[in-house]
Amino acid sequence: IVVRLREAGLAPQAHRVDSAETLAAALALQAWDIVLCDYTLPSFDALAALAILKRERLDLPFIIVSGSMQEEAAVRAMKAGASDFFKKDSLTRLPAAIEREVREAEIRRERARLREQLLLSDRLISIGTLAAGVAHEINNPLAYVVGNIEFAIERLNGAGARGLNAAECVELLSSLQQAREGSERIRVTTRDLRVFCRTEDTA
Repeated sequence: IVVRLREAGLAPQAHRVDSAETLAAALALQAWDIVLCDYTLPSFDALAALAILKRERLDLPFIIVSGSMQEEAAVRAMKAGASDFFKKDSLTRLPAAIEREVREAEIRRERARLREQLLLSDRLISIGTLAAGVAHEINNPLAYVVGNIEFAIERLNGAGARGLNAAECVELLSSLQQAREGSERIRVTTRDLRVFCRTEDTA
């Protein structure tokens, strides 16, 4: 097979395996473009090899090359995830099939990468929207917390030694109550945010 591929202008880097252990080791060794597999070996077969690829979640084209594969077995293998199959005495189309399957696998991986980027972008947009909403929910009450406290400080400083009359006391009490209400709103917002993020409420 390697000779036939070289004759077709390809330059394969091949690694032969004949058991589940050696296949798993080869897959861990480096990234491969495609798997060519005999349908059955004395201690290993194509369906077992396909199961290993699925277990490892590897999207690798898988072409079966067999000398004695029956049509029913070929259908079974295709349903299990094989990309194509060839008889050993008819390999004319094999190089073209390899190039096609490798190209389609690259397209699938690129699409998957783009989907991941879109999902990440959506997440970032959602986080930005959440952050803007939280900032709004905190900034509004914080503004009148700060404003009312500054008002109270100015009134107290202005009163000096003369003290405060009843009306001024009521006014200061009202501004401090509003500041407390704003602080409570901020506390509730941060508590709800912790619940949203599923973190433990330690307040």
